[in-house]
Amino acid sequence: MGWAVKNSEKISLTEEECRKVYKVCEKKAREYSGKMAVVLSTEEAMGLRIRLAEPNGVMLIRPNGDVKFDCVSPFKIGNVKNNKLKEIWNLKGKHVYKNKELLAYIRSIRKSTDY
Repeated sequence: MGWAVKNSEKISLTEEECRKVYKVCEKKAREYSGKMAVVLSTEEAMGLRIRLAEPNGVMLIRPNGDVKFDCVSPFKIGNVKNNKLKEIWNLKGKHVYKNKELLAYIRSIRKSTDY
């Protein structure tokens, strides 16, 4: 996000570093099997597209009370200072990927610098 995206070429991992990260994650997934899921995230643009195929399972509550469905997109779906979390989830959260504005936003992303 932010400066990281603008400077991604300077801070991106090398292929060798990526392989090391994947090996550690695979090891930790085996180590914590049955206790918690260890999941590798994809590039955000691809991740948003993948999530279109399934119901939303995540909400993020910001320090100011805003509720979002992820860290990157510009959409908030409510605020816990104004509504109960269950209301936000039932009204917008669990079906967030059917929102026309959000769908247009996701379709507009072609590469990581687009969001």
